[in-house]
Amino acid sequence: MTSQLVIEWANELRTPDVHSICYTGGEPLLQTEFVKQIAREAESMQLNNFIETSGYSARAFAALAEDFEFASIDIKLKHHRAVEDSNYDRLYANELECVKIAVDRGIDTIVKVVVLKDTTADEIEAVCRDLAEFDIKFVLQPVTAPHHLPDVAPGANELFRLSEVAGRFLTDVMVIPQLHKFMHIQ
Repeated sequence: MTSQLVIEWANELRTPDVHSICYTGGEPLLQTEFVKQIAREAESMQLNNFIETSGYSARAFAALAEDFEFASIDIKLKHHRAVEDSNYDRLYANELECVKIAVDRGIDTIVKVVVLKDTTADEIEAVCRDLAEFDIKFVLQPVTAPHHLPDVAPGANELFRLSEVAGRFLTDVMVIPQLHKFMHIQ
């Protein structure tokens, strides 16, 4: 697929309420040149650009940041097992560096943490302490458990407790469910 084809499709879907193109699904940082081509064309069409990323590579994020007005950067907790334990500190450092790059460049930044039933207040506190210096929106996103694994999702009281912890360090804290799961959009 070419970047021009993506722009053509985006233009076909464009309605008056569309203000940006969101780059998500898979990982946009794996395709920096492709994403950059689309983003630059979107800018010429007076569309903003919004990147959703795992933040695994600050170098790749920095290469794209100048073309984005909005960013949503995930913070993976160690118990999410997104990477081997021996690589976790590097992943976390990259995620934080992506946040720093976004904020320094004036990008409207959301930081999201998926919350499981066993997510602790200490984990959320540690992340929020590291984010406290940044002007961001912080989202706690409860995992939507499949029917056969209902015990992995946090309860409302757990979410409220974690939100209160986050609120001690950050001013803009939200709890937002995984709507794409409720809508059966993968």
